[in-house]
Amino acid sequence: MGSRNTPNAEREGLERLRAQLGEIYERLRTARLNFLYYSDRLAGATRVSRTLAIILALGATGSPILAWAIWQSPVGKVAWSVIAAAISIIAILKLTLQSEKKIKQLTEARREYSDVYYDLKELVDEIRQRQEVTEEMIERVASAKKRLRTLATGDEHPRRASIAKYEEMVHQEIPVQSLWNPTAPPAQVDGN
Repeated sequence: MGSRNTPNAEREGLERLRAQLGEIYERLRTARLNFLYYSDRLAGATRVSRTLAIILALGATGSPILAWAIWQSPVGKVAWSVIAAAISIIAILKLTLQSEKKIKQLTEARREYSDVYYDLKELVDEIRQRQEVTEEMIERVASAKKRLRTLATGDEHPRRASIAKYEEMVHQEIPVQSLWNPTAPPAQVDGN
């Protein structure tokens, strides 16, 4: 049997191509959203960790601040006792929050989403240039999809407001109308 060139076959080929492109473009935008989201989470965690480290350093025994004359007065001694208690609580919080471990996890997630995004962006640029989706491209999308699925299990408490904010940013950054979408059936469907 020869290749099918009926209007129905061409229409089916066009719809299949559009569905493939829709999945690719959705993965691209999802990877970008998650890169932005984890960049924000990483910046916040880094700020918290740095602030806690500074507070702990200021309150450490042997700190020059401890020698200031103000702390030698009766009021100063009480104030320093309160500050020292607060610093002890902060030290416990820092251990409990495991901020360094969290920063490492967020850094890794951000890097992975960045890698997936740039892989997909390269693919989308290639699709726009060639105006087709090849089997090799579909395999690259499947690989990205698998990586995204693995990464999606990392955040037990996603911040919905942040996600909504970054969704809007991605919609502005990568508008649907900027992505190639065929209006006519491809000359050859699936390489046939």
